[in-house]
Parts: sequence; structure tokens; C-alpha cells
Amino acid sequence: MQAQVPVQVQVQVQVQVQVQVQVPVQVPVPVPGPGQGQGQGQGQGQGQGQGQGQVQVQVQVQVQVQVQVQVQVLVLVLVLVLVLVLVLVLVLVLVLVLVLVLVLVLVLVLVLVVAMILRPRPTHRRSPARRRWRAWRTAPSRYAVLSNISLVLPPSRPLHGRLARPPLSCQGSLVRSALHVCAALIGDNRLRCMVFRHLFCDILPSTIAPPLDDPLRRRLLVSAALAVPALGQAQPTSALLKGLDFPGSAGVRQTMRFRFRDPLAIYPATYLWWALPRRQAGYYTAFFWGNDDGKNDLRTFLWTESGDADSYYGAHPYPRPRPRGTDHDWEISVLQQDIVHGVVEYDRWHRQALRVWADASGKYHEFYWDLPQTDRNHRVVFKAPRSWGNRMPPAPALTWGDAPWAPGNEVWNGVLRGIQVYSRCLSVGEILRESVRPRATEAGERSLWYLNSDPTPEDISDHSGRGHHPEWVGPERPALWSQPSSAFPGHWPGKPRQP
Repeated sequence: MQAQVPVQVQVQVQVQVQVQVQVPVQVPVPVPGPGQGQGQGQGQGQGQGQGQGQVQVQVQVQVQVQVQVQVQVLVLVLVLVLVLVLVLVLVLVLVLVLVLVLVLVLVLVLVLVVAMILRPRPTHRRSPARRRWRAWRTAPSRYAVLSNISLVLPPSRPLHGRLARPPLSCQGSLVRSALHVCAALIGDNRLRCMVFRHLFCDILPSTIAPPLDDPLRRRLLVSAALAVPALGQAQPTSALLKGLDFPGSAGVRQTMRFRFRDPLAIYPATYLWWALPRRQAGYYTAFFWGNDDGKNDLRTFLWTESGDADSYYGAHPYPRPRPRGTDHDWEISVLQQDIVHGVVEYDRWHRQALRVWADASGKYHEFYWDLPQTDRNHRVVFKAPRSWGNRMPPAPALTWGDAPWAPGNEVWNGVLRGIQVYSRCLSVGEILRESVRPRATEAGERSLWYLNSDPTPEDISDHSGRGHHPEWVGPERPALWSQPSSAFPGHWPGKPRQP
């Protein structure tokens, strides 16, 4: 593409040169003298004239040069031409990209077509799963065995919100629901059996006709049996669960607590426990990480040189109104503050967890007070500044059941059991799995610091094998709580509390 641009040029030249030259010239001039001495005088006058005569010549040349160049360019036309060129280039690039995309799509379509044409034809041999299904179809008595097993299983329940009843009109989704629940229960065969009994012995009879030879019902039961091989061998359990039954502040003369004299680091850490609170006036203590120097008053709490508290936290109910209110909210106690969120429900079990960690921006605390529910309505969250928790208390301790700075005044009222302590901050998913079965995750296995699922007044020792054994403070002990595992926990969100 060629573009013609008109250009106007004007040139004016003027040259001015001025030169001055002086040249001395001698010219002989005759001078007449007296008659007698004409020749002599002529000669003398000639000589004198030649010595004194002088002519001056001046030459002046003037040259003036002036150059003026004026160039005027149509700038607007040039800019428009450049913009037009750029637009054409962009259009060409877009066209090329579209062409490449179309070519790639055509290539993929051709590859898929060729793959479908050349794929091997399926053989007519029956797979092992199909052969097993055919065997079940020809052996109705096996279905009867599965039906009878359900009669000896413990009563079914929704397992703390873990299982949602599928719509009765969606019969085909029962197996998928069962498999999802099966994966969530992480290998606990007893709980799996309870789930499958709930699905296939409570829901299924109300949705499918009762004849034993019904194909759909038989297929669902077979799928359940294949998903959980231990279902056919499951037997009712009579294990007895145990815990520590604290009487509350009103039932204690001095103090009722146990503590770890050499605790794990304050950050990071994860704590898991079962809690059943009963109503009382005032404060509770599930546990505290903090100072326990034996002074047994506020000096234990305000131990710094400036008379402040530092390096402690805890998670438990907080009175409303304080200090002697009989209604409570769940709280994190840290930084001499009480951060509350969520109303305490009394006389029912809560699976709870507190995880703490630190980074360059501060110290983080998350209290999940009703697992497996982890949404923002069922947790308390607080971030402390970086300066918090860096100083070691005079006598650091991990204390359960009562506050070391107010002994006898903040005793837990209710039952504590299922205590698990980890020396790292577990993720929420790892906490949910560890809450069902200790050591269920790799992180939990590596960082398990203390474990006692069924503590008793005589046995609060560490069952993790790590050797972190606590000790009782003072002579007072909580009572022993026990209950058959088939009836535990006995209450869950959504079910009316039993008297």
C-alpha cells in the first residue's frame, strides 16, 4: 500500500560578504625644476617623487545568504492511515485464531469418531460382579439371611446429622446415599451396619413391595452387602462407654481437676472431646492451657510483671448474664476476653473441637462446639495479635475440669469423655475423621499427643502410647459415668430430648 502526502517546501538564499583590501602602490610623478639644473633637478625630483607618492585602493564585495525552509505535513491524515493499518492487522489476527480453533475442533471430532469406530467390541463373557448378581438372583434364601440380620442390629438413627433421609420417591438413590455415608464413616463397621439397617430395613420396606422375590429390593440389599462385607457378620455390641461425671462448682469443696505438668506447645494444637453440660449458675471449665503455679488465685492468672495475663486459652460455656447467670453461650477464653457465639443446649452430648495455630499475622483460635456441623453458626472464631502467647508462664499446664486461678468456682457440671489432643493444627476434614475414629488420618497418627476415649476416676492415663500422663490435683474426684455404646450419644440435633 502506497500513500501520497503533499509536501510544500520554500527556500530563500541571500549571501552578503564584505571585504576591505588596502594595497600600497608607488607611481613615478614628474616634477619640473629650474632651467639650469633641469636634468639634475629632474633626476632628483624623480627620485623624490618616487619615494613620497602613495595610492590607496579599496574593494568592497557584499554577499548576503538567508535560508528559510518551511515544511508543512498533513499529520491528521497520517494518523488515520496508521490506525486503519492497525485495525486491519487485528482483524487478520482474529480471523487466524478462529480458523485455528475450528481446525482443532474438527481434529478432536475426527479423533473421537475414529476411536468409536475402532474400539474393541465387548465380549459376551459375564463380569465377576454380574456373575455374583446372577448367583443372588438364583438364591432367594440369601436375601432372607440379610433380612434376618437386620433384626439383631441396634436401633437406627441419623448419626448426628451425617445421614439425611433420601426422598421416598427416589428409590434408586438409596444405594448411592449408602455408599456416601459408608465413605464418611471411615471404616467403623458397627456404625456402617446401623446406617445400612436404617436405609434398607426402615426406609426400603415403606417404598418397595414386600415380596421377597422383588428384583429392585433384592438388588439394593445385594449392593449394600457388597459395599460392606462385614454386614453379614455384624453382631450387637454390649461395650460399656465411660466418662468423668463432674458435679459442678456447688459440689466441690476445694477443686476437682486433672492437669498435664509438661504440656504440649501452646501453638499449634488441636483438642477433641465429648461434652455433656448440665445447667448451673456461673462459669464452667472444660479445659485451659495456661499457668498453674499453685497460688490458686488471680495471681496465677495475672502472672506477668505488668500484672496482665498472657499465654492461655480455653473453650467452654460462658454465663449470661455474668457472673452468676444460669443461661450460657459457647465461648473461647483468650486475651482476657470472652468471645461467645451459640447457645448452650443442656443435657445432651456435643462432640467438640478446638484448633489453634500461629503465623506471621497473629494467633488463630477456632472452636467447633457441635461436630460434625462446622458452619459459621456452630463455631467461635478469634484472632489474637502476634504479641500474644509468646511468653512462657511460670508453671505451664493443660488443665481439665476446673480453672487453676479460681479453684472450686468454675468446675464443669456434666460429663467429659473421648479426650484426644494433637500437637498440630488439623484441618476441618481431618478433625471430622478423627472425631469418628482416632488415628484415622495420617496427620492424626503422627501428631496424636494424648488419647483416652473412656476416662475414669481411676484411669486418666495416656492410651496413645506417647507417655503423656496427667495427674489429679487434690483428693476430690468426679463420679464414674457409664452407658452402653448402643445407646450413645442418645440425643442429636433435631431429636427431642429425653427426660
